[in-house]
Amino acid sequence: MFVNSVYILNERVIKLVDHFCMDCNKDVWISDTDMYMLKDILWEQINPKIKGNLCMKCCEKRLGRKLIKEDLILAPINLFNPYFEKFFKECIKNEFR
Repeated sequence: MFVNSVYILNERVIKLVDHFCMDCNKDVWISDTDMYMLKDILWEQINPKIKGNLCMKCCEKRLGRKLIKEDLILAPINLFNPYFEKFFKECIKNEFR
């Protein structure tokens, strides 16, 4: 319900930002696990155009393997991704020991 109201309120913004997977056309804003940020060098390898989005499944398909914590940057968007949450909680805990 909240997501739908955000879409309506931000219709102009959504038209300007392409939030669909370039390979399968899945809306990556809908799924928590499809919101992530890779290290620049890795993103450039799988997406030379740099602009655009890939859902996690298509990202891993292009990469030829599952994503691992070393592929990601330490960014808020990754901290709240249920798929990677445990990795980053460990990283943060270890930094403050």
